Amino acid sequence: MKMFLKQSDKPFAEIDEKFFVSMMGAKLVHIDFNPITLDGEIDEQQINDISSNFGFISHDRVDNNENKIDFSRLHSHPDVEARWTIAGKGAFFIPFGKSLMKVIVEKGDFIIIQADVFHWYEYIEEPDNTHSVIRFFQNEERITNYQD
Repeated sequence: MKMFLKQSDKPFAEIDEKFFVSMMGAKLVHIDFNPITLDGEIDEQQINDISSNFGFISHDRVDNNENKIDFSRLHSHPDVEARWTIAGKGAFFIPFGKSLMKVIVEKGDFIIIQADVFHWYEYIEEPDNTHSVIRFFQNEERITNYQD
């Protein structure tokens, strides 16, 4: 995971992970194992381990944004945003005062953004155009409604 900060009209500059975590209260983890079995299914034991470690009660998988959810507009959630990128690459953008933070996530990266933190997410095009994430939830309801 790489983190960047843009202040005023200056270009993005890479920042230290500790600075990002202290400012945003986010949790960042890189998980080196693959949650997908050889037949393309999710390895439920690995998912259950993550869920129990972080207190999640449900999850779903989004492949190539098949649900056509528009993550690219500024929004927040009443629950945490927890994503494990299992294929592809993307970027979270988080306004912070007059600054903008950018977090690039790729395969293996697990990020938790606290509830009610405004942000947006953009896919980064890859040659194979594959993008898959597993989203984790603390409530049974999936994150589908955005607060502008």
